[in-house]
Amino acid sequence: MNTPQVISLGLSLLLLTNCTSDKDPPLESPTHTSPEHYVTVDGLWKSTSETALHLPSLTLQPVIHIQGNLQNALMVQACFIADGQFMNSWILSDIEYTEEDRKMIFHDQQGSTFIGHVNESKDSISGMVYTGYPDDLQPEDRLDFIRAPDLDIQYFFIPSVPEKDGSIKYTYQEPDVMEDGIKTGSAYRYIKDLASLSSFMNKVIRQEYGRLESLLILKDQQLVLEEYFFGYNRDQTHDIHSCTKSIVSLLAGQAISANGEPDVNQPITSFYPNMDLNLDDEHSQITLQHVLTMSAVFQTDDSYLGLEQEELVKQILHSPLETAAGEQFRYNSECPYLLGGIIYANTGQKVDAYAKEKLFTPLGITNYQWDKENGTPCCQAHIHLTPRDMVKIGLLVINEGRWNDQQIIPENWVLESTKSHVSESEFFDYGYQWWHRSNSNKSWWKEDHSPTESEHEMVFALGWGGQFIFIIKDLNLVVVTTAADYDEGSGKAHKKVPMVIQEIVPMFE
Repeated sequence: MNTPQVISLGLSLLLLTNCTSDKDPPLESPTHTSPEHYVTVDGLWKSTSETALHLPSLTLQPVIHIQGNLQNALMVQACFIADGQFMNSWILSDIEYTEEDRKMIFHDQQGSTFIGHVNESKDSISGMVYTGYPDDLQPEDRLDFIRAPDLDIQYFFIPSVPEKDGSIKYTYQEPDVMEDGIKTGSAYRYIKDLASLSSFMNKVIRQEYGRLESLLILKDQQLVLEEYFFGYNRDQTHDIHSCTKSIVSLLAGQAISANGEPDVNQPITSFYPNMDLNLDDEHSQITLQHVLTMSAVFQTDDSYLGLEQEELVKQILHSPLETAAGEQFRYNSECPYLLGGIIYANTGQKVDAYAKEKLFTPLGITNYQWDKENGTPCCQAHIHLTPRDMVKIGLLVINEGRWNDQQIIPENWVLESTKSHVSESEFFDYGYQWWHRSNSNKSWWKEDHSPTESEHEMVFALGWGGQFIFIIKDLNLVVVTTAADYDEGSGKAHKKVPMVIQEIVPMFE
């Protein structure tokens, strides 16, 4: 999942964990308290870099969109962005603006108040965030805005292009045939109730399942649905975050299987044949199986990030263990980095170079990015793929490692990887860096958390923010989502799971 550390913010206006709720409408419409609409402040505004929220791992920049509605009321929408990408909604309750003194006031749902002044040329707003009651406001932090001609409103606030009357209606279109090796077909070959698809897609557009930026469905080896939202399109890559772990697992199996059927119960040291690791007895008990299933729990501080492959492996394997190997599951980043080290030790190639030669090129994946730390490829997250190329990964797995007539990943490795090996919780099981659900798992979205008796076995790669590659093998079904549900307090990222189980699967059964 590649979840960042919990952030404690001094600026209550910028609280992320409470800025959305399941009942929030997709496009916020705050109550207007000003008597008329002032067009001089219309448009998209972003905070200045000096007054943005600078955190250890990223900078959050508030963005507001001001616009008059048909009733001449002044409306405001807001969000937070990082590196130009949507990160979180920011719910504002109302906005006031008086032209005479160019004074602007708006409030958020957490009780904070922004008071600012628009300059004479109407291209900047200087202000302060206050907390407390209206008659006793206490200054907290400075927050200034400038106009944002470099930003596109669609990427932040418009899920789908509206009709002339402002409404958003869904119309199905069969996916285009591209020269990428993916066959296409019509969803209506499988969905008999045509209204059910429109009803479901309108729920997606209303963001009942979070802020999806793409949704693709492959049925019987054909792409039958391909939809993009918030200005995204098929040519844009998306950070798939921890879905990267699942791909690295496939690559590790491919690399070590070149020397014959691997024994995952062998000590992890045997997969680094040329490294002098000199581990103590406790660490020597760690097997490849423990690493694959994240039941090797290291106590590290991420200081291994950016080290060269051999030093990285040594530092992780010499880190203290929280428990003996195999005693418990704990989701972590160390295990996928050890798998990247195995690829390097057995092939002499870093994982990104190996992936390009052995996986991406055979699948025709050329439009991608693999982030690095000081030259060392990330293994826990940060491959950037197009959604159609994510579909290819799902198709490869559902075909047990075959692409067309070529066996890319050994069949046995794919089958073992996608089995349930350990329990993550009562809601999920875990394979070899792949997640797993069946009708024996409980459903957290139900009041009584009872299992869904008719649920199909499902394997999936999961990435922070709602990135998923779902594989329902007995239905020959692959579902891919990319999303921007990074606010973990809202629980919206995981809404894709019940979305697939309760909405998509019944349409294709």
